[in-house]
Amino acid sequence: MVGADFTTKGGYTHSFRFEYLKFINNLGDTVLGSNLPFANFPVSLNFASFGFLTGPNFLAPQQTFQTDRQIKYDGSKLLGAHILRYGASYNRLRGGGLFSFSAITANVSPIGSTQEIANAMNGPACPGGIPAVSCPLNYPLDNVTLGNGEDCDTEIPAFNEPCSGTPPDNRIGLYVGDSWKVKPNLTVTYGVRYVRDTGRTDSDLPAFTGTAATELNAVMPGLANRVNQPNHNFGPQLGVAWDPRKDSKTVIRAGIGVFYENAIWNNAEFDRPERLATGAFLANPTPCVGGSGV
Repeated sequence: MVGADFTTKGGYTHSFRFEYLKFINNLGDTVLGSNLPFANFPVSLNFASFGFLTGPNFLAPQQTFQTDRQIKYDGSKLLGAHILRYGASYNRLRGGGLFSFSAITANVSPIGSTQEIANAMNGPACPGGIPAVSCPLNYPLDNVTLGNGEDCDTEIPAFNEPCSGTPPDNRIGLYVGDSWKVKPNLTVTYGVRYVRDTGRTDSDLPAFTGTAATELNAVMPGLANRVNQPNHNFGPQLGVAWDPRKDSKTVIRAGIGVFYENAIWNNAEFDRPERLATGAFLANPTPCVGGSGV
């Protein structure tokens, strides 16, 4: 981050900032090939109700990236009993990642019903001193999740990869406000801020059509519609600071405002494949649920 602060004639103050941030998160599996119990079993065993998880990690491998390039300006001007404040900011955000859940091995887990637990207690102990009741080999197979081995969840190139990026988001912010010293012991602050994200969660894609639209709208009317792009996010703000005894020992403060935020990462990452007609995207089918084949 770099910045500069200075004043100019007439009571003006100026503040400039530029920031670049890059986030990288790499997750790999370290169980496979180790000497942990069932580490090399050809499935990932997830018996969380017994505190037993082993085998390759079903969330590996994955990589997550994000970059922010932001520039902002804040200024002020003293006008008698008023301090006028104003500013603008621009942030270019990119996100992406490669995910291959349950791709190393299938992920399996039991329901662990009372009868299943009772039956398991009569089974043999497992390698590594695992008691019979916690031994996964003494339980019937109830749930199976498979990974298709694909890394992509969007069609957008990003971070030197051919896919799995989020739409570029240009986050724009503008504000103006006034701090008015109504009396020596009473200050009122008020203003308004405007924000807009150009790449709001997959708002570039059309609405669902056909059978998919019918099914989604049956769950919630309008769910199949195109994602709304809000362009009128104005947020008013009001604050008061009051020193009732005029001695600066007790100050009562109150404030209220409207603020906007935009969740553009995981929402966009996992929503986009469902809205695209084609693509070699990651998938996690469940061929067995509740002990029954699907």
